[in-house]
Amino acid sequence: MAHKTKKLIRIEDVVVPLIIHREWRNNVRIALGTKAVNLRLPSYNYTSLVKDPIQWAEDWILKKYKQSPHLFDRFRIKKYFDGQIIQTTKKTYTLKIYHAHRKSMKADIDPDEAQITLLFPKNWNEAELSSNAESLISSCIAADQFYWVAMRIAELKDAHFPEVETNRLRLKNNKSNWGSCSSQGNINLSTRLLKAPLDVIDYVIIHELTHLIHPNHSRLFWKKVEEIMPDYKQKERWLSKNSHLCVF
Repeated sequence: MAHKTKKLIRIEDVVVPLIIHREWRNNVRIALGTKAVNLRLPSYNYTSLVKDPIQWAEDWILKKYKQSPHLFDRFRIKKYFDGQIIQTTKKTYTLKIYHAHRKSMKADIDPDEAQITLLFPKNWNEAELSSNAESLISSCIAADQFYWVAMRIAELKDAHFPEVETNRLRLKNNKSNWGSCSSQGNINLSTRLLKAPLDVIDYVIIHELTHLIHPNHSRLFWKKVEEIMPDYKQKERWLSKNSHLCVF
C-alpha cells in the first residue's frame, strides 16, 4: 500500500519540500517537481538498492542546486512590493499593493495605465501574499493580452493551417507545459509565454496548431513544424534554458 511522508531540506535561503513515497515498485526514483522533490521508494526492504535513501536524496538535491540554482526558485517565497515593475514581451506593468479589510485577495488591472492593483487582507503575512499573488497577476495580464494572442493564432492558422478549425483559446498560468490543444480545436497556452520572445511564442502556437493535424509527435508532425519554422529547435532550446525567467 502506498504511503508518503514529508521532510523539509534547507539550502541557503531555500526550503525544499522532499516528499517520500513508499509504493509498489522495484526501483528508486527521484524527480524535481513543481511543488516538491519526489523520492519514490519500494515499500519493501530497499537497502540493497540505496543504503540510506534519505541521505542519498539530500545529496542529490544539493548537487542539483549547485548545478542549476535557478531550478529551485520555485521553492523561494517570491517577494512582491508596491511599485514593482512586471515586464512581459509586449507590455510593461506597474504593481500597486494595498492592505484592505478583506478575507481574500483581489486583483484589478487598468489596461490604459498598465497598472495591476492587488488588495489583500491586513492580517496576511508575506508568504500568504506570495502564494496568492502570482495566479492573480497572471490572470490580469492574460485578460489584457488575450486579444493579440488570439489574433496571432488566427494569422498563423490562416497562413499555414487553412484546413483546420480552431475554437476556444485559454491563457492560464500553467507550469507543466507551454501549450496544449484538444481535438475540438481548443488551444491552451501558458501565460508564462507572454514573457518569451515573439518568435518563441509563434513556435508554441505552431506546435499546437500542428497537433490539430497530427495529434502525436510523429515524423510527419515534426516535418510540418520544420516546414513552417526551420529553426524551431532553437526555440525549444530557449524554452528549456530560460523557463525560470518566465514567471510572474
